[in-house]
Amino acid sequence: MDDIAERAGVSKPTIYRRWPSKEVLVIEALAASIPSLDGVDGKEPRAGLVEVVRGILSIGIGGGAGMMGRLADPPSPDPDLAKIFEERVVNPQREVVSVLLSRAIEEGSLPPDADVSLAIDLLYGAAFFHRAEILAAKSVRQAEEAFARRIVALLWRGLGGSD
Repeated sequence: MDDIAERAGVSKPTIYRRWPSKEVLVIEALAASIPSLDGVDGKEPRAGLVEVVRGILSIGIGGGAGMMGRLADPPSPDPDLAKIFEERVVNPQREVVSVLLSRAIEEGSLPPDADVSLAIDLLYGAAFFHRAEILAAKSVRQAEEAFARRIVALLWRGLGGSD
C-alpha cells in the first residue's frame, strides 16, 4: 500500500479511505482491467459471445492470476470480500452473457430450455482454462478469434442451437 500511495502521490490513509484493504484494491483493479463489454449486448448473440471469449483471452492478468485465484477461492473465505468480488467482477460478466443467450432463446436460435447458467459457466470455464494453460506453458497463444469461435460453436451446438 505504501508503494501505491507513493506512485499515486497521495498519503497511505487516503488509499485506505477508498480501499479498506489490499484485497479490495486488487478486486477494483481487476474489475477495471477486464475489457469492457459495453456494446456486446447489442450484437448478434453468437458474435457477442465470441467477443466475450476474446475479451477473457486478452485480460492481462499475468502475475495477478494468483491473486485472482485467492480472491475467487481463498483458503479461509472472507464473506465480505467474496461478495465484493462477485458484485464487481463476476456478476457484470455473467449478466452480459445471460442477455446474449436469452436474446438467442427469444429469437429462436436456441431452444427455450437451454440452460443459460450452465452455458455461462462452460463458456467462462473453457476460456479461463485456456488462458491459464497458455500462461503456465508460456506457449504461443493460438489466434484468439479462432479459439473464441470454436468455443462458441461447440457451446451453441451443445445447447441445441441453430445456425
